Amino acid sequence: MKLNLAILLILLLAVAQARRVQFLGHHQEDETGKENGEENQGNGEENQGNGEDGQGNGEEGQGDGGEGQGNSGEEDQTNGEEGQGNGGEESGQGGSGDSGSDNGGSCSNGGNEGGQSEPVEQQTCKGVIFDAGSSGTRVFVYSWPCRLFHYANPEIEITQKVPSVKKNPGISHFGNNIAGIQEYLQPLLDFANEHVEEEIRHRTPILLGATAGMRILDWGQQYDVMEEVRRILGQSGYLFQSQEWARIISGKDEGAYLWLSVNYLKGYFASSNLDEQGKLRESYTTIDIGGASTQLADEITEQDQYYLSYDDEYGTDYHTFDTSIYNISLYSHSWLYFGQDQARIQINNFLHNLHKRSASFENPCFLKGYKAKYNDDVEVVGTGNPDDCKDLIDLYLLGFNSTCDQCTIQESYIPKIYPDSRLYAGGSAEFVAKIFNEDDDFNWTEFKYFDEFCSKEFDDTNKDKYYPTQCFLGLYVKELFAAGYRVPPDTLIEIGKIKDIEPSWTLAAMFDQIDDNEPCTDSPNCNLRRHMKQWRKDSFHPSMKEHKRRAPLSNFTP
Repeated sequence: MKLNLAILLILLLAVAQARRVQFLGHHQEDETGKENGEENQGNGEENQGNGEDGQGNGEEGQGDGGEGQGNSGEEDQTNGEEGQGNGGEESGQGGSGDSGSDNGGSCSNGGNEGGQSEPVEQQTCKGVIFDAGSSGTRVFVYSWPCRLFHYANPEIEITQKVPSVKKNPGISHFGNNIAGIQEYLQPLLDFANEHVEEEIRHRTPILLGATAGMRILDWGQQYDVMEEVRRILGQSGYLFQSQEWARIISGKDEGAYLWLSVNYLKGYFASSNLDEQGKLRESYTTIDIGGASTQLADEITEQDQYYLSYDDEYGTDYHTFDTSIYNISLYSHSWLYFGQDQARIQINNFLHNLHKRSASFENPCFLKGYKAKYNDDVEVVGTGNPDDCKDLIDLYLLGFNSTCDQCTIQESYIPKIYPDSRLYAGGSAEFVAKIFNEDDDFNWTEFKYFDEFCSKEFDDTNKDKYYPTQCFLGLYVKELFAAGYRVPPDTLIEIGKIKDIEPSWTLAAMFDQIDDNEPCTDSPNCNLRRHMKQWRKDSFHPSMKEHKRRAPLSNFTP
């Protein structure tokens, strides 16, 4: 499931062609959601469900307020590498059968006695992909007209109907309960079975991408969880061709996949988006705020590339890729521990370190009068002071350089965002906007609602499970935009569905994998003699450099 951006863009550009391709995105967050899930083959559209983790309803991995525990969300590296596929040859013999693709591979069904190939009936192929986020897992079922040729890319025109039901926790919570993963995933597999006919499951790819909830686990737990997931998917009856098809995806890939999905849905790759000089008009910058991490992806200038090439830590976070039409340089970076759940946990830890000998400590980011257990012996008490809370958040985001106008998250370089930039935000940004009844474009100055909200007394009669953490969440998302990403106050931030579809990284990830799939294993139309790819059989091993990265302020000693 490696990120092959060059080929993926060719795939996305195929939408300009005349062939009609379908994408049926059926999605269920862990457990049921079946009743609403009948297949839609028309011009309906996709709704993701969860950005990085749990975003079916816009919320991203909301944890329990004030506790020293919560959901995580996002990234990891992979050592898995795709095997090398060798092209197949025609197996059909006789006469002038239909020619293959540009690379010479043919998928005709063979010649008949008259020397003519029989026409190949167009069939529908499908793929299943799990988004295993920190607060829940959702499954998508995609469909497209089966490829007729060895090297033909699936062409995308999205139609879908997306039932969604959320169930906590995420798969990362099974690090100490490996035996429970089968029962946990079974409702999702049952859901997929409802939308994939039994006779085509053997050639229907099944994939799982885990995000930062898994990334934060220790290496041994990561290994055990992913090995069990691979065992389950390998015995599911679907096409599970590589250990890499169930892995912890990197935050960089997750951000890039979301950028590709959003800009595809926005029509960025369409020929109609070319200006008079034949150049693409401005693309969208994408920001995703998850439970354990946040991602930014943006097309970058030559100046950006220059600075990034001299940055030891972030110099590998941009991709330059070419298609037959476009040349695009894309920056994508993920910040682990800066999702809203992990930020709340780490700030609580920081405050607790200041009062280690006390049975309680105060947190200005919770409503006045709110109390919750930090651990078995210590209680956290809300004081409801939005100004003090913002100071804490800025310290967390920027360290002791919080007064530096040019500094961003962890003093990292990011492409500059301008007042007229196109910006799409997913995950917790959408959830927070809906708290103050904002469903369309907004700018972060509208988050002033939370200054007033956070000054209120805690209402213990409010049974909304997200109510205790809304003050922190609203202020954190605002400061992340304003101080972390340096978004200008008048930049419009777009949220929600695009053409009635909630964007997801899974859209681009699925078709990237299908494009890189062993020739025509997902299609019954390709009758090829082909060499098998030599897929890696060893298990995924996360990057130890990434694994050892510590949470901000974790070394603080009062």
